[in-house]
Amino acid sequence: MAKNPLVFICFFLLSLTSTIVESKSTSSSSFIKASCKVTQYPTLCERTLSPYTATVKQNPRELAQTALRVGLSRAQTAKRLATKLTKSKGLKGNEYINNVLKDCSGQMSDSMDRIKQSRLELKLMASKVLTTQEYLWSISNVQTWVSAALTDQTSCLDGLSDWVVLNRGAVLKAQIMNRIVDAQQTTSNALALINQLAVKP
Repeated sequence: MAKNPLVFICFFLLSLTSTIVESKSTSSSSFIKASCKVTQYPTLCERTLSPYTATVKQNPRELAQTALRVGLSRAQTAKRLATKLTKSKGLKGNEYINNVLKDCSGQMSDSMDRIKQSRLELKLMASKVLTTQEYLWSISNVQTWVSAALTDQTSCLDGLSDWVVLNRGAVLKAQIMNRIVDAQQTTSNALALINQLAVKP
């Protein structure tokens, strides 16, 4: 019995669509991998940004925007943990450590605000036509804010590094420091990608 030509056509179109989607995904993955080479932590960059191939496509500005999104998420996680630790049974009542953690929480909040400001600026840049001078001015603002966000995160780490603890406290200190370092590295990667936007307006 002859095969229904309509079924064959549908199968062909589905196969073609699948091939096109896969090709675009591969191209986007290659773009992310190549872009991440300019960062200080390329492996982390590729790992954290690869899930966003459909969003990033091959758009450098969207890649930087997504990198900021990742950095913001990691900073939020660190801030939540710092706040939580001030209430933990092992640390509650220790005025020195609580002050360190509160300072850290405040610094991470400042860091988050600067990253949000940077994301908004990139979004506004994409919504209008800019002259070269306007473009470079906006990118310079973003670079300044993200650099300041990194400074906030570094200040938090510096404060935590002076925290002398034993037993359970050592485990908690390692947890919060790991979260801050994660935020710092992803934010650093975002800044490196933003710097590339200044090179190629």
